[in-house]
Amino acid sequence: MSRSTHQRSLWQVIGLYAAGSWVVLQVIDVLTQNISLPPWVFTLTLTLLLIGLPITAATAYFQGIGRPSDGDADAEPAGSGAAVSSTGTRTDPSGLFTWGNVLKGGVATLAMWGIAVTGWMERSNDMQDHEIVYISCMTTSEGLRTHPRFQAILQRLDLPLPQAIE
Repeated sequence: MSRSTHQRSLWQVIGLYAAGSWVVLQVIDVLTQNISLPPWVFTLTLTLLLIGLPITAATAYFQGIGRPSDGDADAEPAGSGAAVSSTGTRTDPSGLFTWGNVLKGGVATLAMWGIAVTGWMERSNDMQDHEIVYISCMTTSEGLRTHPRFQAILQRLDLPLPQAIE
């Protein structure tokens, strides 16, 4: 594959990440407006996505998407590849930047985001947030109505348990 094809593939990964990030931000924006999440949720999401962009781009590069393969005419000479330590192991970061690690990091980030937002929901009564009282009757929370954790939050806030909408 030519160098330009590899470079184009790297830009495609970055473009896909940007498009996916835009969709995520649109969903967060709608949820922030509809279930009265605080404004910091959008900022936190944007920050986490911006942190993930260079990690994803570096992974694409180190996994060979953004650099020429060994068979390319304009590839680096054989002696200039990855550095090898005295023990014979590779010292370049390509072992760290794998798609599996990117997925694990994404799942861990999503879990931390969920914990932060859930913690806000649980503490909102203590913070005198009066908009939280509408959460039990919003149609956007329909999928949550039967979840035991959601019902426990409503009980802790002394809100009536929602009735099923028919």
